[in-house]
Amino acid sequence: MSPTITIVTVLLIAFIVVVAGALIALLIPRLISHIRLRRRAEHDHRVARGTQHLKQLERPLAKLERDIGVIQSRIRATERQIEKVKATRKADLQRALCTYLVNHRLTEVDGIGPQLQGRVVRACYRGNLRDLRSADRVHGVGPTRQAAIMRWVRSYEQALPRLLEQSFPGRQKIMAKAEDKLSSLHEQLEKSRRALVRKQALHAPASRTVDKLRSVGPSRFRKALAKRGTDGPVPAWYLEGVYPAWESPPDWFVSLLSEYGG
Repeated sequence: MSPTITIVTVLLIAFIVVVAGALIALLIPRLISHIRLRRRAEHDHRVARGTQHLKQLERPLAKLERDIGVIQSRIRATERQIEKVKATRKADLQRALCTYLVNHRLTEVDGIGPQLQGRVVRACYRGNLRDLRSADRVHGVGPTRQAAIMRWVRSYEQALPRLLEQSFPGRQKIMAKAEDKLSSLHEQLEKSRRALVRKQALHAPASRTVDKLRSVGPSRFRKALAKRGTDGPVPAWYLEGVYPAWESPPDWFVSLLSEYGG
């Protein structure tokens, strides 16, 4: 290697070292300043009343939301039970009325006496007037009587809605039994609905406040410290938190923390 090449190489290395040193000298202070700024912003954000209140509210609010979900599920379950009791009541009433009709009115059909009526009921009837469609399998019921029975069935099927509102054997007992169940279920439903209204009234201001507090993060503090924030300085209301130190906390704040923990 020639002396000229060696000198050029040494000078190039020296130049690179000098440039690198200069860059490091320029960047390190800025890096240190950035780290200090970030730490200061994180500290200021951490100790701000808004952050402290947010920490107090987040877990209780989550518990409240779970509680609301449980109550809503309970309400839906109770409503389903009510509909089931009503459907059962309707089916029991219809069965009781149909049973009364086939036992006491089937003899209205020409050619159906008490004995033949008994055989038809024992052989065919299962709780619905339409069961009598198979009455012709009973000895003594031919095509003519079967047709007459079906006319009788259609006539009473049309009259069922009106007859169900009138008195018939078994109706009062069925109604009383269903009313006892419905009264208890409606009481449970009303109790759950009142609880839900109260929980939702507590949830509304808490949820709005938590969303508002979450909108301010450490970046807002960094920008404020650097005096270059495009979002503006840290809001004064965040520094005061949910309520200023010289004021009493709002009622919903106290209720939430007392019921669901701080």
